[in-house]
Amino acid sequence: LDSLDFPDAPSRDLVYYRFIDQSNEEIDDMIEYDIDEEDNQWLSLINEERKTEGLTSVPQEAFELLMDRLEKECVFESQVSGNGTESTNPYNIDENAVCCICNDGECHNTNAILFCDMCNLAVHQECYGVPYIPEGQWLCRRCLQSPSRSVDCVLCPNKGGAFKQTV
Repeated sequence: LDSLDFPDAPSRDLVYYRFIDQSNEEIDDMIEYDIDEEDNQWLSLINEERKTEGLTSVPQEAFELLMDRLEKECVFESQVSGNGTESTNPYNIDENAVCCICNDGECHNTNAILFCDMCNLAVHQECYGVPYIPEGQWLCRRCLQSPSRSVDCVLCPNKGGAFKQTV
């Protein structure tokens, strides 16, 4: 190996070697919220209402900025506990959560625990048959099919939990 003449690797900036966290000011200036189809439809309805009332319409850029600020403010409020110190769990994820189907709390990148955005049901992707983690809101089958009515299993005495059609 000593006899081989390897070319020198080009030098690289330090940013290639380490991750540099952004400052709070940089994060504040950056808009991370991205409007989706549902937001776009809602904004269209609101703008139609505003037009009939003689008000100006809300542009998408202003909506994204407002939603971004609202989300960041909510995260900030959830991080700060009652005594003014920051929480160690900034996203309020229940680290002791267990899957309602298998009662196991262990999860991996390919089999994460999902939480229903309406009822907070916790299930593994594989246990509930969710092949990929959806972007945005995720609802369990009960909340998708009957969000306002309680559903009971006709085959067992269980009340609540993960309902998965088997018949």
